[in-house]
Amino acid sequence: MRQRTLHARAAALSSFALVVLVFGMTSRVAAQQVVTQFSAAAGSSTDARGIRSNTVTAAPGLVFFPQSRVSLALSASGSRFAGNAWQAGGSAGVSARSPERARTALTLNGGAEYVRTSYDFTFSTLDATPALEMRLGPVIAFGGAHVASARTAVRGAGAMATPQVPVVLTSITRSARGPVFGAQWQVSNAPAPLQLSYREERNRVLGTIVLDRSASAELALGPLVLAGSAGRRLSPMERLTFASGTAVLSLGQSVSLQGSAGRYPSSYLTGASGGRFISVGVVLRAARPRAPQLPRVHGVPAVRGGATRLSLRAPDATRVELAGDWNGWKPVPAKRAANGVWYADVRLQPGEYRYAFRVDGGAWRVPEGAVTSDDGFGGKSAYITVATAANRRSNHHQEER
Repeated sequence: MRQRTLHARAAALSSFALVVLVFGMTSRVAAQQVVTQFSAAAGSSTDARGIRSNTVTAAPGLVFFPQSRVSLALSASGSRFAGNAWQAGGSAGVSARSPERARTALTLNGGAEYVRTSYDFTFSTLDATPALEMRLGPVIAFGGAHVASARTAVRGAGAMATPQVPVVLTSITRSARGPVFGAQWQVSNAPAPLQLSYREERNRVLGTIVLDRSASAELALGPLVLAGSAGRRLSPMERLTFASGTAVLSLGQSVSLQGSAGRYPSSYLTGASGGRFISVGVVLRAARPRAPQLPRVHGVPAVRGGATRLSLRAPDATRVELAGDWNGWKPVPAKRAANGVWYADVRLQPGEYRYAFRVDGGAWRVPEGAVTSDDGFGGKSAYITVATAANRRSNHHQEER
């Protein structure tokens, strides 16, 4: 859930559209999950003209999953600056991933954005990034291409303005294309997961090469998630070091507090100015999970009463372990069925739990078809809702006996 281009991230940060989405995924349209969110933040930021002032922002969002391994996101954002200036817009994004074969997978991330302001600056963008990922133990390397296009309209009084021609509308269309590559390294797992990543883009815009390099780190300490990034832009028009940091404190399944600060470069596509930002806000979420359709286990005894079966398809694995928040994320061994599906039966009291499987002592994985959530530091964890005692029999059937 999930990669965006650097200029899109900068635009989102400058307007404080702070979206911390909890993702859900299921295997069929009938079992899709919808996540709604609303965030509100206050602070200071730089608008598209390069003017910095106090800012208040509200941003609703929606994520849903039309089929397995595909997510769609819709969001809106409205910001109020000093002097009654405002900025409002909306965006849509899609993320798709193929099944992993021989440790590789194809991914596609794309998005569209439209922003309008009170100071006659309007722009729209469209971008896509197809890529190939390769998993090497705790490291995922990727490489692909980035293509993007933007249209910017600036309306203002011209030097020769008259009552008959009071304004001049200037419209500019730019496009960009170029390679993108990088890697993610899961340095440590529970109880303090740490992930490092590197990304490099080399885009050609109007005949000029714009090189963006960035590195980031994300650390989870219980309910607190800390994330930071730093990078360098190199182009004939701009040489700039940029950085940002974010802290998210979860107060439960539905409420989080978030603070962010940083500096970002200009948008080479839209012409929006770079600048600085700082904000503090609250994020409210509501999700409607559906019963997961986990991989089926064949040739093993049925689930015993009072237990819940969790499973993962990993036919090439020699050792698989299960860990969850019900036991402090302490790994326990899973068993292998004849069809290459690994499973573990655990006794859980009614409630909601997070879990993941570790394959051959390396990367943590979630089952195909499971309801998942973004853990806030670049990874995923599956979660399951265990029904009350009266409904546990049907719940076990949904969890695949």
